[in-house]
Formats: sequence, C-alpha cells, structure tokens
Amino acid sequence: QALSLIHRPHPDVLLLDVFMPKFDGLQVLQKITNAWDDRIHTILVTVGIDRKEVIHALQLGARGVILKDSAPSVYPKAIHCVMQGELWVERDVLSEWARSNAQAKRFDLTRRELEIVREILTGSSNKDIAARFAITEVTVKSHLTNIYEKVGVSSRLELSIFALHHK
Repeated sequence: QALSLIHRPHPDVLLLDVFMPKFDGLQVLQKITNAWDDRIHTILVTVGIDRKEVIHALQLGARGVILKDSAPSVYPKAIHCVMQGELWVERDVLSEWARSNAQAKRFDLTRRELEIVREILTGSSNKDIAARFAITEVTVKSHLTNIYEKVGVSSRLELSIFALHHK
C-alpha cells in the first residue's frame, strides 16, 4: 500500500513501520529510495532495531528512526529535523547501540586518529584528509582501519554516528 501511495501526490515525509506484512520496512525503503531518491524524507518507526539495521536503513536512505513507545512530541521534532536535511536517530537507539558495542568503552585513539575522525565528520574524502595532513591515501586507509577496529564499527557512517554519540 505504501508503495502505491507514493506515486500519488508526492509526500514530503513518510513514516514507515519496520515490521509490516508482505514486505518489511527496509524492503519498502529500498524500493522507495530507488524510485524517488532523496525526494521523500523517510522515518522508520519501530518497536526495536539493532545497530546493523539502523546503519542499513540509513544507507538505504532513511533519514530517521523513531521508537514506537516514544512520546508523541518526538514525532514533530523528528519530522522537522529530517525536513531540514538532518538525520534523526533517537537517543535510546544510540544508547542501545553504545551498550551493545563491547569495545565502545575501551577505545584509545591517537591524536592523528582523532583528527581523522573529525575530518570524517565534516564529510572529507580520503583524498582530502591525505592532502590536509600531508600523508598518503594509503596511510589514511590504514588509520581508518585502526579506528574501526578500536571503536568496533565497520563503515564511515557507523564511525560518524559513533563519534557524534561519544563526542
């Protein structure tokens, strides 16, 4: 039903349940993203979601994740946020992510690794980072591999969310 409705007057925001009959929300999200690119701001609504599903949803184009038991006041805040081009991931989702990440409390980044994380947060590419610090792209990739290992993430997106959560 959601897939047929997006072809009518084009919605600005879609609140999409993760657990639906026939297709799950992530499958619908992928179809919507393929059809409409960034024109629909999709927020997933779920009872619970694990770290990998959050990352997958954001990679598929979701702009937010709201837990079903959230206060009603959260919904307009999330909608406003995603309409401004930002991501909305509820604090409870991020907290659960941090708790489930066994290495989260044991990271020990070097000064250079912290600088690289800051550059990742600004959207810099490996090439940009290499130029900024006068190192090679291979060295940047090596630093990123070490960072991922230390904090227990596996992608730039996960690293960005982890870094924002841990300041």
